[in-house]
Amino acid sequence: MLIGETIMTFRDEEYPRFNVESLFVIVPVIFTIAFYGIAWWREKIGGWLLVAAYMLLSMSPTLHTLVYDKSFHVYLGMWLFASPYLISGVLFLVAARFSPEYNP
Repeated sequence: MLIGETIMTFRDEEYPRFNVESLFVIVPVIFTIAFYGIAWWREKIGGWLLVAAYMLLSMSPTLHTLVYDKSFHVYLGMWLFASPYLISGVLFLVAARFSPEYNP
């Protein structure tokens, strides 16, 4: 959904081809896709990275308001929207804990 909306905004005639504000959407999505790849390769590192991706995605709109808006807004809906990254990160950490290669 997020990738589709990003593509549609770039296809719009009135929207400029590249905008610094679009980095607040594009960069976190690219990082989270990369973090899923790392999580499949190394469960423990990838699990922590997905938890960090949750924080990055949930705080990105709030940080955007600090830079581009005159007033500060907290978008609580993004905390819920990014929750699959938190859940999958925790599940990867649990899987890493129960894997045979785990050394405490």
